[in-house]
Amino acid sequence: MVVEKDEEFRAVVRMKDGDFVAAMRDKNAEIEHLKRAVGSTEWRELGDRFKALSAHIRVNHQHTMGDGVDVHRWRIVGLTVAESKECEALCSMAGAMLTKSPKVSLGLSDGVRRQSSDFDRWMLLLTEAGAISGITYGTEETDQGHIIHYLGTIDGFNLVSSRFCLECAAAEV
Repeated sequence: MVVEKDEEFRAVVRMKDGDFVAAMRDKNAEIEHLKRAVGSTEWRELGDRFKALSAHIRVNHQHTMGDGVDVHRWRIVGLTVAESKECEALCSMAGAMLTKSPKVSLGLSDGVRRQSSDFDRWMLLLTEAGAISGITYGTEETDQGHIIHYLGTIDGFNLVSSRFCLECAAAEV
């Protein structure tokens, strides 16, 4: 660690004034880009990308709870694997944007905010907002007691996600 810092210092000392200023300007621009908040325009663009996906995409959801267990599982079902993967990538992007949107992030539940996966964050937001339909359930007896499995789907996932992106865009205006 000390060796790395000494080497960084020597590199800065070896720079000419003009090189140093340019390097600092580049570093500051990079930092500002990383700090940049997500606004209405980015949400609208993402909504358009969701809308362009196939109308046949659906999401199967399972929520297992009881005896200290509280787990959500989602499975994206598209016409092709590539279509499902593209949808998953857009969901991850949306989940990342949730935490970078100043006004949207204020309204997130603790459960959504605590998700470490961007994909899970977006999916839990949709789930908490009531996007799941056709809910059924089953119970399971274990040595510790009852576990309940809730099952449901989000049909027309492309339009559902697009609508939520527009709601996020409106919140950021």
